[in-house]
Amino acid sequence: MIVSVTTLGAADGDAAGAATKVVKYLEGRGPADQGRDPASPPELPGVDPDTGIVGYYADSMAQPGIWMGEGFTGVRMDGLVDPAHLHRVLLGQDPLSGEQLVGAAGSAQRAHAETVSAALNGPDDELLSLSEAAKALGVGGTYLRQRAAATDKARTLQARQAAAGDELCPLPASYLDATRNSPRGHWKVTRAELRRFAAEREKPNVVVGYDLTFSAPKSVSILWATANPAQRVAIEAALTDSVRVGVA
Repeated sequence: MIVSVTTLGAADGDAAGAATKVVKYLEGRGPADQGRDPASPPELPGVDPDTGIVGYYADSMAQPGIWMGEGFTGVRMDGLVDPAHLHRVLLGQDPLSGEQLVGAAGSAQRAHAETVSAALNGPDDELLSLSEAAKALGVGGTYLRQRAAATDKARTLQARQAAAGDELCPLPASYLDATRNSPRGHWKVTRAELRRFAAEREKPNVVVGYDLTFSAPKSVSILWATANPAQRVAIEAALTDSVRVGVA
């Protein structure tokens, strides 16, 4: 088998939106390829031509997807794939209960926007530790400490430049104004500043999954094309078994 791997995610930090697009794509309901008229979908076996199915996987609509493998959290699914269950898996949730199994820190970034907004509500001048701030945003504490330190260094340089009458250097991207009592003290940030940072910071790329495409070698494709029905069934079974091994 020939296997290619593609990262599934989004560059705007919208994990939920990315998951929705993946599910629609796999259903064959994603955006039409460039140059293809979505109003004129291809004729597919067993598919109503009025459904508007135009995606890459559209030619497999007659054979619904099946679950393979087992998650690190112990979640195991069998049988046909339900789109709603797949959407939850891509968000790091239990496909049946919806329980959040994967945290929001790092490239996962699965924190829901409403949860983040609720955590940021409160008095503007209330001080939060960077650990509390990181939890509110669904990011890592190290990331916020790096932002705070880089901003503090830039502010110090700006003060020197202002005193000398020089042009001020720009602040770093995604700057975060925080304070601490001593050079080795813990950073603190106001809720107002954290809200500004959350709205203006550069959104990280988020990863919701990986697309593994298993392709049969040309020789196997030719063998299948020239085989009788019974032989085709055996070849397809062998291909399915090889995919299971690859996923495992």
